Amino acid sequence: MKRYITILVPLLLLIFIAATRQHLHDINNSILLHYDIKTSPLLTDLAVVFAIVGNTTGMVVQTILAVAVLVLFKRRRDAFLLAIIMILGSSLNALLKNLFHDIRPDLFTSPYPAGGYSFPSGHAQAAVAFYGTLALFNRRWFVIVPCLLMILGIGWCRVYLGVHRPTDVAAGYCLACFVIALVTAIAARRPRSGGPKGSACTNSAACL
Repeated sequence: MKRYITILVPLLLLIFIAATRQHLHDINNSILLHYDIKTSPLLTDLAVVFAIVGNTTGMVVQTILAVAVLVLFKRRRDAFLLAIIMILGSSLNALLKNLFHDIRPDLFTSPYPAGGYSFPSGHAQAAVAFYGTLALFNRRWFVIVPCLLMILGIGWCRVYLGVHRPTDVAAGYCLACFVIALVTAIAARRPRSGGPKGSACTNSAACL
């Protein structure tokens, strides 16, 4: 039952955000304009760094390196799950972008502009998919804290740079949480090779 809840909650939140995002137009704009007023060279440089780390090239490189390290340490199951989560998440994100066709905000000129559609945020989705999965695999504070900071930093930079609305970022987070919950739930139902029939791994890191 808990497994189904972890899948349904982010999915329902994603649907809710998609259905109400137009009604939150004024709130989104007020937050964007707040960051336009509060800009500083230091914050802008930091936001650009987060944006570069979280862009498509950055996430692909990080994913390849993480998969290679996991395979090197004989955690092939984790490597496979991470790859599937990243591929499925980015595919669904692209599908939703083309479904909703939301244009990017244009309240001010971004110091690091982006192209394509806005909803949901690909940076936010990829950040949760990658760093969230790594934290799930290794639930120690010195892994969870940096991963959480990266997730928050990449999500923040999209709004600060004016290329996404807060609802875009929230939707990206929800989409990634849904994908992680779905993939890990399916993996947990499959018996590991060499294990007794019907056995399932509910904690990927603990089973390796």
